[in-house]
Amino acid sequence: MVNENKNNHKIIYFLIFIFFYISLTLIFIRIDIDPESIEFEKKELISLEKQKMDMIDQYIDRRFEEFQSDLFFLKDVFLLNSVEEATSIWATYLEQKPTYVQVRYLDKNGDEIIRINHDPNSTITVVPEEELQNKAKRYYFQESKSVPEGGIYYSAFDLNIENNVIEEPRVRTIRIATPIYEDDKFNGIVILNLDLNSLLEVIEYQFYENSCKNIIINRNGYYILNKSEPEKEFTFMFPNLMNIKFLNDYADAWKDIYENKDTEMHTFVGEAGVFNYRYIFNPDQPNTRLHDSNYILISIFPRTSDEGEIFYYTTWDLIKNTIVEKFHFGVLIFLFSALVAYLLGQREIQKQKITRQARIDTFTNTYNRPYGLYLFQKQNQEYQKKNLNASICFVDIDSLKFINDTYGHEKGDLLITKSVNVIKKHLSENDFIIRLGGDEFLIIFENLTSEQAEEKWKKISSELNQIDLEDGINFIVWLSHGISEYGVGYQDIMESIAIADKNMYKEKFYRKMNKNK
Repeated sequence: MVNENKNNHKIIYFLIFIFFYISLTLIFIRIDIDPESIEFEKKELISLEKQKMDMIDQYIDRRFEEFQSDLFFLKDVFLLNSVEEATSIWATYLEQKPTYVQVRYLDKNGDEIIRINHDPNSTITVVPEEELQNKAKRYYFQESKSVPEGGIYYSAFDLNIENNVIEEPRVRTIRIATPIYEDDKFNGIVILNLDLNSLLEVIEYQFYENSCKNIIINRNGYYILNKSEPEKEFTFMFPNLMNIKFLNDYADAWKDIYENKDTEMHTFVGEAGVFNYRYIFNPDQPNTRLHDSNYILISIFPRTSDEGEIFYYTTWDLIKNTIVEKFHFGVLIFLFSALVAYLLGQREIQKQKITRQARIDTFTNTYNRPYGLYLFQKQNQEYQKKNLNASICFVDIDSLKFINDTYGHEKGDLLITKSVNVIKKHLSENDFIIRLGGDEFLIIFENLTSEQAEEKWKKISSELNQIDLEDGINFIVWLSHGISEYGVGYQDIMESIAIADKNMYKEKFYRKMNKNK
């Protein structure tokens, strides 16, 4: 009987254990598996990609507005001066513009009359007359001839060609041109060759994390940017490689992309991963002609990545994964609460990490471009409602390249962080700094007129000149700046930024000109 009772107790204990174990396990699984949370994470990832792509599109538009402004400036210089004088001014101007690899004037027959090269080492070369070429057969010259006076022509994104051979090392480029007319007759073009590397690197490094694959393709499905597989870029320029293209790598995604030709971001869940895409670079200025448009910016979450795999989960997958991952904790049910806290804590940490990565430039501890401009936009809207104006300051560290080249990038990094720290010391509680990229920053001054902002900058500049880079390096730090207003009268913050940016380049140009005198 005693043994029988013991056996009954064991059965009862066993049944109670099974009941609680199964009950607690089911509760645990129900808590851990939250379909709504998965959907929320999907929406958060998609929303973050949309913000990034919107910022990239705005960045590209602003940069090409700058290029267009510079092109018209160079055109005016040519029209108002002799060829010799224009050549000299162009060469000086190109020293301030590392993005421009070449500026030329081609006459109505396609002959190069002026050609100035700007190589990666920042060497300016005025090409002698005997080395000038005829470009009459180049597609960009022929297409530029149909652009009306005051219009703009954009070539394709491609590789630079010299003497009918693709230049090595390869130079990713786009050309923008404007025609010159005399007595209503075409008389030639002024044309800029832009180095796309800096533009594409900003897109790759400043706007995206390494967790996804980022590419740009043209309307024919060829890769323009593919950092993980650079050998696939611009294959349309090589007859033996023309079958290498996005549409062959991802046929299902290409079909969806081809059917949704607009500038809103779309998300397609395909066989290889999750594709977020939108069409970019569609200039809408009057009298504009593009050799190619409909470039597509794509970010891919591979199916096996942390971001990608959540788009493929089924309910059974969630249950199975939870049982497998938590199996060893099943026999230690008393650790259940701690386990839940750990899982939820990890989830919250990951969310905070994503949020911080989306907002802060970790190198300078300032706002990064996407989130900083978002805050600036909100503040601008608030000022418009209150009928107020305030000021911004566009800052560029002129000395950075010299420090990097002379003392190394470690000292260059020190120069950036020390400059930012000096600026922060002079900011009010609600002022803030945005790192636009590289050595460019935007300071948002709240409640300051442009005159007051200029006075504050003088104090900042005075202290910046005293920065000590250690190791006995005595060097006067120069930061170019440009100030503009925002608020009433400035619906678009990009307008205020463009004005400040232009003022900054004026100061940079004048300082360079005075230095050369």
